[in-house]
Amino acid sequence: MRLLENRGTMVTGATRGTRGDAMTTREREIRPAPAEIALPPTLTPGEQTPAEIVPQQRYRQAIEGIWQKVDQLPKGQDQVVMSQLWELGKTSALPTSTRFPALAAHGFITEQLTENPSVWKPCSPYLKDFWRIGIDVSHAYGFRLRPHPAFEASLRAEIDGTRTPLVAPGKENHR
Repeated sequence: MRLLENRGTMVTGATRGTRGDAMTTREREIRPAPAEIALPPTLTPGEQTPAEIVPQQRYRQAIEGIWQKVDQLPKGQDQVVMSQLWELGKTSALPTSTRFPALAAHGFITEQLTENPSVWKPCSPYLKDFWRIGIDVSHAYGFRLRPHPAFEASLRAEIDGTRTPLVAPGKENHR
């Protein structure tokens, strides 16, 4: 049995149907959630507010999230995605689903709802940095996701260095 929380409603039931497929509406029971689950935690005036995420943590989380997403791709698709991430990182052109179809298919770039048709944006403002930190390339094996220890070392060096601005592009503080 699995318990899901969704805006004050608790859904219980088997996670798979009798045939192994996703559960149907009839195979689950929906009932009101207890009040203590549905209410978000609040702070009393004497309590401290949660610490704000510093730019280095935000950058680390974003780059690590990209690494994990690439790592979970099926073999073959990971090669195509990494080649397109490499190309995206080296170009100043705006991403589009036509130019980067694998990135669009796997959610690395997403179409934005605007008045203009086909406006695509990276899933992270740091997506263009990933090729330097998370991908190795050679004639022998093509594109390869860096092993996690090497990736961590590259990420640490990038954060400790001055090469990458840790403020999201477009959010710079111009003086």
